[in-house]
Amino acid sequence: MIKWAYLFSSTIRSRGARYYRDGNVIKVVKQGNRFTASVRGEQTYQVKIAVQADRIKRVSCTCPYAKGGMKCKHMAAVFYAIDNGEYEETEGKEETLQEEWEKLCCWEPEAP
Repeated sequence: MIKWAYLFSSTIRSRGARYYRDGNVIKVVKQGNRFTASVRGEQTYQVKIAVQADRIKRVSCTCPYAKGGMKCKHMAAVFYAIDNGEYEETEGKEETLQEEWEKLCCWEPEAP
């Protein structure tokens, strides 16, 4: 299980939980050590999460709040979906997402 809750304020966790419960996490796909998801908000936002040995390596979201360098409710909603096993696992060659990551603002957590 990925340890993620400590990275978010209680307000953002609560908003993410509400987004998750309300069905705003449209689809989560796991390929290798990466998750990609679509989350409905004012628009549909894309969340990307990279993990290694159940540790978060990188997270990004296309929403304006996350582009400002913040951890958003869309990210938290996706973590709730992952915790509940609500993702589709795909096989195949894992693509390098470095160029995509560089286009998005994202944060890398500090070690707990």
